[in-house]
Amino acid sequence: MSETLKLFAQRAEKFFREALRHFEEGDLELSAFFAEQSAQLLLKTYLLKHTGTFPQTHNLHRLFREAAKVDATWETFYRDRVSVVDDLYQAYFTSRYLPFEFEKEAVIRMLEFLKDLRRRLGGSPS
Repeated sequence: MSETLKLFAQRAEKFFREALRHFEEGDLELSAFFAEQSAQLLLKTYLLKHTGTFPQTHNLHRLFREAAKVDATWETFYRDRVSVVDDLYQAYFTSRYLPFEFEKEAVIRMLEFLKDLRRRLGGSPS
């Protein structure tokens, strides 16, 4: 595994652990933000591994579309979870620019999505 792949995988794991920790502490906004960061890096790692590159974007929707070019089954995975991807994408922007509070149930769905994504990519299901 290249150094960049290792770095991305390690950071994705750290962000995942931070998402869980912040959820346990009741900080839903940071939990959602770290879940988004982990998902973003997991997808970029997948794309880098399978294509040698990844788009310079933070848009999870675009990252899933690119993953579907590598393996068409990503389209179904994405389509079945598009509302959670929307929430994660919102978490990325609202954490920086807008006051916004996530509901606990929404963050639970984000964390479950992240666990599904990690399982799909061969990571720990946690």
